[in-house]
Amino acid sequence: MRRPGFTLVELLIALACASVLFAVTASIALRQQRLFVELADNAAVTARLREVTATLPIDLRAVSPTAGDIRDARDTALEVRATIASAVVCDTAGRSIILGPALPGAQTFANYLTTLAPSDTAWLLDPADTVERWIPRKVTSVSFTPTSRCGRGTLVAAGPFSATTLALDTLAPAHPGTVLRVTRPIRYSLYRASDGSWQLGARDWNSSTLRLNGVQPVAGPLLSPSSRGLGFSYLDSSGRALSSPGDSTAGLALIRIVARAQGAAPVRLLGAQSALGRTDSLDAAVFLHNRR
Repeated sequence: MRRPGFTLVELLIALACASVLFAVTASIALRQQRLFVELADNAAVTARLREVTATLPIDLRAVSPTAGDIRDARDTALEVRATIASAVVCDTAGRSIILGPALPGAQTFANYLTTLAPSDTAWLLDPADTVERWIPRKVTSVSFTPTSRCGRGTLVAAGPFSATTLALDTLAPAHPGTVLRVTRPIRYSLYRASDGSWQLGARDWNSSTLRLNGVQPVAGPLLSPSSRGLGFSYLDSSGRALSSPGDSTAGLALIRIVARAQGAAPVRLLGAQSALGRTDSLDAAVFLHNRR
């Protein structure tokens, strides 16, 4: 009696067909995996570049070239006096000024990005001048006093809150209602981290040592300076490039930032002998607000 089954030839054919099917499935899965890796790597590169072009304009838009806010301008580094606080004067006491509180709602008379410190520069808006003019005064000390109200007359904020008092080096033409801003130097540049990567770094001012602090990472990794990982260019109001803006920044109207980064996942292009890292770039144009 013959039993139903498969012959050896049929088994070999079935195994061959299954092998082809598995090979096609594995090839499709591998391509999908590579695609997902490339998409994730592209998104990571774009995110790093967007961090650069989103962080720098925050400190650059409010600088005043005519007032000397740009301390050093190079094609790979930029040092400015960044605005760290803006407020309204509540009251004065000799060479000291009491600033408005940072309160929620309509009674907000101040905004502080960080704690104020001695050696910062307070710029008071001169209300007596016919044009906008900011008078600089060096901050010698900072203190905080609990209080229940701010200023006199119409400039009133219900407390309790902590009032910030700035002692200045010389007497300033201030009265309740005077607008001021506080600046502190900060320098942006490329630096090489301990792991060998190139990062956008920031160095802010140290009020104790009266010099810039050590560099801190802001965004990255980027390409090296030789590969133009970070570049600044400076233009006037007519769009003409300024060759040496560090000498005279009075005519500076626009700062262009270009950042470049390379992905970690290699990409094999059509006709290429080997896989290459994907390089992308992103640029931003910052129009300066206080040019007069």
